[in-house]
Amino acid sequence: MQQSPKFVYAAGISPTLTQNVVKVGTPTFSPLGGVYPAPIAVTLSLPSAGAMIYYTTNGAIPTTQSALYTAPIAVSQDETIQAIAALSGGATSAVGVSNYTINSVAVPTTTSIQSSVNPSPGGEPITFTATVTTASGPASGTVTFSHGAVAMGTITL
Repeated sequence: MQQSPKFVYAAGISPTLTQNVVKVGTPTFSPLGGVYPAPIAVTLSLPSAGAMIYYTTNGAIPTTQSALYTAPIAVSQDETIQAIAALSGGATSAVGVSNYTINSVAVPTTTSIQSSVNPSPGGEPITFTATVTTASGPASGTVTFSHGAVAMGTITL
């Protein structure tokens, strides 16, 4: 029969348990969360040497099974990035969270095109003006045909 180990304590001596606690710093985000007028690339940085960064963009809390960060994250729409740092020994950081709002505002662009041959019998200038607006998705806008200062017609794109 196998006996369990016995512990003997001498008077005045007590056993000491030493525990090493490894702390891993939370990843940092650059640029910081906020409202941006156009798509951005977010860089995650390691505060702890030797750690790997794992992140999510779907609202889930990141784990070491989440996407491994290897390059800046393209943010082209409203998005929340959550990230952790993890050491190979299993220690992980607190979750870092950064919220991004992409507030793309369409800027109308007007282009005037002059015909190389003037079809006007009176020699008056004819102008074709196209105004196109796009933030995301297909372009929209109008094309206006003018004879001199008089608009002859408009077509919606």
